[in-house]
Amino acid sequence: MKSRRKLLRLLALCIAMLGLVLVFKSSYVYGKAQLAQFLLWQAWQENKTDVNRQQKAWYYADGYPVGELIVESRNISQIVLNEASNRNLAFAPGIWHHPSNNILLAAHNDTHFSFVKELKLGEKISYQAQGKLKQHFKVVNKLHVDYRDSNWLLGLEGYLVLITCERRNSLDLVPEGRVVVVAKRV
Repeated sequence: MKSRRKLLRLLALCIAMLGLVLVFKSSYVYGKAQLAQFLLWQAWQENKTDVNRQQKAWYYADGYPVGELIVESRNISQIVLNEASNRNLAFAPGIWHHPSNNILLAAHNDTHFSFVKELKLGEKISYQAQGKLKQHFKVVNKLHVDYRDSNWLLGLEGYLVLITCERRNSLDLVPEGRVVVVAKRV
């Protein structure tokens, strides 16, 4: 009987320890994410006024802040990184370099661009590029496209475009759909 009690106590202790480890790990990841956002904001303050400055948020970061996206109606302000690579998108939206004269911003739909699919026509968005004044835009179109299709870009000139992936079902591990929000300068 005593050995059974000891075994149950040991099992309870192991379960409690596992619970503490899991809580600590999730707190650590969340804390790291919050620290990254703070450091990105600090680097953006350094880069904001100088178009040639490439201050990174931390010395080994792949990207550096080049802009700020603001949706006041939703209380959203996000730093934009210099390219839309997978490593950068883990921390913030990235700018997609394209020969058109548009500002193309991409981010994951379950983190930084979770609000994009909810944007409504006429909603106002602001963007401040490095070394420039803040520009104001109004949502004029919302598209659902295949990731292989870029024909929607034809004829667009001088727009702000927000692009995020769209899961068509819960089993869609690599989403092929994209939500594209097009905003015209006002």
